[in-house]
Amino acid sequence: MSLVVHIPFYNPYPEKLEGPNKKNRLYFLKKTIANIKKINLKKIDIFVHTHNNYLKSKKIKAEVIVHKINNHDLKKGYLTWKPRKLMQSQKHLYNYFMYIEHDINFDKKNFQYWLKYSKILLKYNFNLGFIVTEKNSENKKYSLHIKKKFNQYVLINNKKFIVNDDQPYCCMWIYDKKNFNNFVNTKWWNFNWRGKNYISYYGVTEMSSIGWHGKQMDNFKSTIIPLRKNSLDDRCFISHNTNNYIFRKVRTKENLKFYCRYKIGNLIDTKNLRVYKEITGIKIFLLKLKFFFRFIEKIRKTKKERWLSG
Repeated sequence: MSLVVHIPFYNPYPEKLEGPNKKNRLYFLKKTIANIKKINLKKIDIFVHTHNNYLKSKKIKAEVIVHKINNHDLKKGYLTWKPRKLMQSQKHLYNYFMYIEHDINFDKKNFQYWLKYSKILLKYNFNLGFIVTEKNSENKKYSLHIKKKFNQYVLINNKKFIVNDDQPYCCMWIYDKKNFNNFVNTKWWNFNWRGKNYISYYGVTEMSSIGWHGKQMDNFKSTIIPLRKNSLDDRCFISHNTNNYIFRKVRTKENLKFYCRYKIGNLIDTKNLRVYKEITGIKIFLLKLKFFFRFIEKIRKTKKERWLSG
């Protein structure tokens, strides 16, 4: 079995230290690569996509590809889309395909979890979920992106899976060869879609990292996570190693209300847990209406700001 991994590496300030650990981005990149290399497969090839020559003098266990990209596109996040041309050319060469950000820890247990459930869930048109975590100074883990507790579940082969209908984004994606080959033939592969709409709010980087399981996409019904002893399977957790958000939230007392809201053991709303129901036409209409008025309000505020400044 073989796995190919592509990692974008944006590094405008090579020696800048980040987070409470005060490490630079090269440290986190090496850590990500080292954990992936521990996955027990016959062949693992890793490609790092970057925009300067910083990595040329560094010893990393991956092939480095330097892309020409202007500063505007670089700051907007378009480096994250550069791996796709090479990935598509490799579509028949590997069994599994992964895209992952440079500071995300994905290890052997995460891969085994994915192998165990992903193929089963594909039969029912569900995506297997991961949850990105950060930990505070007391080593207590929090989910990075989840904004509201999970309150729905599905039964598959008499096993309960929690539905992540809040935020399936997890800074990475992984698909088998068949699913990946289907992916590259869709508009979602070629940036022919809008990340911001009535049901999601993805920037350029998030649009790349969501892969083919975004809530507005047409591939999966939803993203789900299995339960083990009435808790989320702990192999679904992948860590954001910089701990940047919880560091900013706790130590600088910055108001990051949509980040690190819940401890990982407190993500399920057990009192209101119910059987999963697909989104209704009425709910879609209301979401579109809300999005429309939010869009109008944004235009109004922009015009007011220009008038006041002009």
